[in-house]
Amino acid sequence: MCNCIEEVNKQLKEMGKNTQLDIPISLNISKSEFNTPTVIIKTVKLDSSKRQKPITIMPSFCPFCGEKY
Repeated sequence: MCNCIEEVNKQLKEMGKNTQLDIPISLNISKSEFNTPTVIIKTVKLDSSKRQKPITIMPSFCPFCGEKY
């Protein structure tokens, strides 16, 4: 597994940015791997009159290096 998330967060910190990537905890019971770091892709509602919340998108490949999660 790649360490792109840690590297990007390190670079943001070095640049003095008050920002880091959002890393949800992924429970992948079929592979018995816990706490797999992945980034989420922020989504917004197109029609605010609908009550439905926007979905959370989690890529299956690292958006920085392309390695499969």
